[in-house]
This record gives sequence, structure tokens and C-alpha cells, in this order.
Amino acid sequence: ALRLVVLLRLAACLHRNRSPEPIPRMRVTAEGRSIELHLPDGWLARHPLTRHHLRREEARLGAIGIHLDVS
Repeated sequence: ALRLVVLLRLAACLHRNRSPEPIPRMRVTAEGRSIELHLPDGWLARHPLTRHHLRREEARLGAIGIHLDVS
């Protein structure tokens, strides 16, 4: 259940502005207490507010023992 909550929080971060622009194709890998989110090259650089939200989420999840790696 915890992993599903984390994935829902990530979905909210990625879709926070309700933009008509589609969310990019990405790959998510979850194993144990570690989650990896791989976005297309350059996408985070073109979306600095989303990058900020994801970095903040990395810190919040780290505080409860879940490692999030966004690349």
C-alpha cells in the first residue's frame, strides 16, 4: 500500500498544473523501499517547477526511509 501511495504522490507532482501538454513517456521501477523514475532527456530542464516538486518529494520520502531517484 505504501508503494501505491508514493506512486500517487508522484502522479500528482507530474500532473500538478493540469496542462494540456501530455505527460511524457517514462519508466518507473520499484523494488523494496526504492523507486526510480526515468524521464526523457531534457524534460526536467524544460519543466523546472515540476523538477522542484520532485526534488522536494525525494527529500520528504527520504525522511521516512524511501529512496526516490529521479533522472
